[in-house]
Amino acid sequence: MLSIRLNLALVVLSLGLSPLPATAAPGPSAKDLEFFEKRVRPLLIRRCHKCHSDKSKPIAGGLKLDRSAAIRRGGDSGAAIAPGRPNASLLIEAVRYTNADLQMPPRSKLPASEIAILVEWVRRGAALPKDRPLDKPRPTRDLKTARNFWSFQPLKPTSLTRTPRGDAWARTRTDHFVHARLEQHRLVPSGEAGGRTLVRRLSFDLLGLPPTSAQADRFVTDTRPDAYERLVDTSWPTRTTANTGPATGWTWLAIRTPPHPGSRAPPEHGGIVTGSLRRSTRTCHSTSLSGDNWPPINSTDCPLNNAAHWGSWASRPRTGKSHDWLRD
Repeated sequence: MLSIRLNLALVVLSLGLSPLPATAAPGPSAKDLEFFEKRVRPLLIRRCHKCHSDKSKPIAGGLKLDRSAAIRRGGDSGAAIAPGRPNASLLIEAVRYTNADLQMPPRSKLPASEIAILVEWVRRGAALPKDRPLDKPRPTRDLKTARNFWSFQPLKPTSLTRTPRGDAWARTRTDHFVHARLEQHRLVPSGEAGGRTLVRRLSFDLLGLPPTSAQADRFVTDTRPDAYERLVDTSWPTRTTANTGPATGWTWLAIRTPPHPGSRAPPEHGGIVTGSLRRSTRTCHSTSLSGDNWPPINSTDCPLNNAAHWGSWASRPRTGKSHDWLRD
């Protein structure tokens, strides 16, 4: 009976002396991690990683500051950080330059504002993310700054910045703002384009081709108030004008991969493919001719379709390589 009581007493005593189950230490708060990501990590990358990272040859003092585990471990002199105790941290001692034998960076002391960031980080517990390379800042979203971006601002009435010169030059309300900014930078507006320059610009914009001498002469000598509007109306390519061919055909040719130099089409199609390709392209675009409207034709009447896949492939077997193999 005595032995039973003794055994029970020993069991109770052992339970009382056994340590309580260990509880996991709370991780860093979201605010502390955000402080590290926005303030500390960029500073470490900019000021420390040149000498204290995996890319450093050699690694100064055996201290690496590009991984969380390495920061916690420290270097040859021991732990670099004492979380919550800046005055006991070797890292803070080094950046403060209070020890002549321990100064980082070695060439010049950090600005007081950057030292304060590191001190505040250590004081708050030196929060670090899960162990991963720290050489690139994690992208963050600053919604407050984003909302202040100019394109997200609501429309509001704006007073015109009027000047005598601007009033004489402006034709629209927007021109007043343009002229004010030009004057701010001590610039003057360019003069109006001359008649020949204007007709040339219009022709290239609408047709992709320069105007003829006769077209330029007609516009320059036209004194009617609506001369420019008339020029636009007569120059604009339509489905019924041959101008559409050069305008759209050359655009198509520009994006198409040209044939390899020296490439030739089969002899029955006239040798070099470039000329037939240009002629066919212009004809198709000028007449707005789509493939489903073509009359029944044989292969010798359709140089464009074959030219679209000739070129550097001409010397290779073309089995299965039909005209829809375009490289644009």
